[in-house]
Amino acid sequence: MPGQIFSKLKDSFNKWHILIIIILTALICLPASQGSFIFDDNFLIKDNAYIREGHSVSSYLSQEDGITNEADKGVMHTGYYRPFTDFTYHLDYLLWGIDARGFRTTNIILHILNVLLLYLLINYLFLNRTTAFLSAMFFAFHPADTEAISMIGNRTNLLAVLFFLSSFYLYLQSMYKGKQALFTLSVFLFGLSVFSKEIGVMGIGIIFLYNRIVPSDKRNISNEILSYLPYLLVLIVYMFMRSSVIGQLSVRLGLNDILMRIYYVPWLCCYNLSIILLPWKLHSFGVSYPTDPADITVIVSIVFFISAVIIAILFWKKNRMAVFSAAAFLLALFPVLSIIPKSSVSLIALRWLYFPLIFFAIFLACIIKSVKSKRKEMLFIISITVLCYLGGYSFILNRYLWFNEKIFLMQEATTFNNELFMGAYASMLYDQKKTDEAEKYYLKSIKAYPTLPDSYNGYATLLIMDKGRIDEAYDLLQKAEKLSKASDQRQEWLHLMGLVKIKQGESQEALNYLFQALSIKQTPEIYNSLCLAYSALNEKEKALYYLRKGLELDAKNKVLIGNLKILSP
Repeated sequence: MPGQIFSKLKDSFNKWHILIIIILTALICLPASQGSFIFDDNFLIKDNAYIREGHSVSSYLSQEDGITNEADKGVMHTGYYRPFTDFTYHLDYLLWGIDARGFRTTNIILHILNVLLLYLLINYLFLNRTTAFLSAMFFAFHPADTEAISMIGNRTNLLAVLFFLSSFYLYLQSMYKGKQALFTLSVFLFGLSVFSKEIGVMGIGIIFLYNRIVPSDKRNISNEILSYLPYLLVLIVYMFMRSSVIGQLSVRLGLNDILMRIYYVPWLCCYNLSIILLPWKLHSFGVSYPTDPADITVIVSIVFFISAVIIAILFWKKNRMAVFSAAAFLLALFPVLSIIPKSSVSLIALRWLYFPLIFFAIFLACIIKSVKSKRKEMLFIISITVLCYLGGYSFILNRYLWFNEKIFLMQEATTFNNELFMGAYASMLYDQKKTDEAEKYYLKSIKAYPTLPDSYNGYATLLIMDKGRIDEAYDLLQKAEKLSKASDQRQEWLHLMGLVKIKQGESQEALNYLFQALSIKQTPEIYNSLCLAYSALNEKEKALYYLRKGLELDAKNKVLIGNLKILSP
């Protein structure tokens, strides 16, 4: 019976494969479509006024990704330049409004398109629809994809892959058919990939690897080199525009640091492979380097890495496609191997595997095609079992991890004991009036990540407003003074310092902090604090003046109205 089903599957038309891919992928991603904005989604999309307005092409090309506040431009840097992704957020706004479900639906559609493109590419490379179908379904269902799909801000990965797959497929077609139009379109799509996310740059290296590894016949080297020139031109334009917007963000590393980072590359590669091969307890990882360079996992990883390279060299001519897919996997993974430091705190993230997983799927296609005919039934049974597990696990992650911020934080802080999110979890507990529990998690967050300003600000607020431990709050804020802060984080810090000074009876000094906070952004809360400072200084007219300024921003603010009644004659 399984053999008959497998035979029908093999002989089926492409349209049935495509229909199955669309329906099953959509069903697995269905919970994600009903979720809300999570973390970076809030400032990138929900609270970002820029995406609500139409802008010129030059405006998008001059935007640094993640810098949404005018006060931060030229001061703070994310190091990310992704103008086309920002443009798609505006298109989503026109289509859906500020509705997370609409933005998430777009992500799901992009993922389905990527699966279909991968199916098309593998079918072209192997001339086997069944191989293409099973490999593409592995990519479609893998739970490592869920972070890129569910979190809207990770759309960069979806777009970079969409345009890379299109560009690579058209490049192969243009080389085979000799059509200049296909080649030109490939170069254009490569550009869109690069301008969606910087990992698109790896596309030109992957094309080079394919040309150097896969074809068995001798090729005209001169023509091959000439074919790279348009891609290189796009890359030069991208680097020029990126540097003009972001500036030259230099990273100074000592020789020992560089050697240490290179030493741990095999360990990071194996860590990522373990996520792909043994997907279990997946979440938003907070991973650091092992404390001991001689850790057994590090040594085993190095031995495995060297062995894999030797095997690849020995089997180069026997299975060129397998060697290409393995080499392309490493190249796609290279930007996140931390040889050059990233802004991310963690060394591992599921979203970073979205691009490399393409080449793992191609490697899997090599294995599937090599299975002998008499073992096809076993292959079918194993494939269905694996796909059921992957699909079911992805459905669970989409529903019970990435669904909304409350579910996400609870899972990360309590189930996975992820210290990276304990500060945010503490803030959520504080909003729920669970101050004692919030304090515990604030302390854990500050101990684990002493450079994150939000935890200091949040804990200081708790100490001032709920615990009355003013001197402790002051010491805490002093420790946070020199930490790197975005404008909103600095404003909150200045406001809290002003409050502390008022409580300590130093209202004149408090005014200095409060006016600095006000210069960043006017808020009713800061105006209320100015009122308190001037009241303490017995300057009633000024206190009333700032109360009224606050009410101009929020006429229904109960705190301001209450203070106005107290101060009014």
